[in-house]
Parts: sequence; C-alpha cells; structure tokens
Amino acid sequence: KDGSDTREAWITNQSGDLSLNVGGDDNAAHGTLKLFESGVLDYSQATGSKLRIDSSGNLGVGETSPSTNLIVKQSGSSYSSVANSRFISKK
Repeated sequence: KDGSDTREAWITNQSGDLSLNVGGDDNAAHGTLKLFESGVLDYSQATGSKLRIDSSGNLGVGETSPSTNLIVKQSGSSYSSVANSRFISKK
C-alpha cells in the first residue's frame, strides 16, 4: 500500500484482529474483511458494517449484534429475523 495505484489491497494485524483491506490511491480502506480474535467475522465499508457472523454462527446483514440465526436490517429500523428455520427457494 503506497497510494501509487488506483486499486490496492493490504493486510493488517492489530491486537490479534486480522484485516484484509481494499482501497484506492487515497490510502483509505473502501472495504474491509476483518476476523476478530474472538471469532467474529465482519465485512464493512466506509459507511459501516454491512455483514457480520458472530462467534455463535449468527448472521447479521446490516446488523452488528445478530441475536438469531439470521437478521436482516433494512433502511431505517425495520428488521426481519429467522430462528431455527429452513428455507427452500425456487426461481
């Protein structure tokens, strides 16, 4: 990462948390995939966390503290959640 290219990627390790960052020639991360020492996996962009898998395997989309198997937070404060369910989708 030196700011000389329009697309760059770099890895950081801070306090045991491992981050894979992608960005541009502005030396700022535009997207980050972070594996926390606690086992949490998080994908974020400049506007905040977009997807998180906690150490229990709960998945949050737009939610940083998923309390069930799947939580999807839409714009504003509306939520959809799934607990112990199976989905089969046909197109």
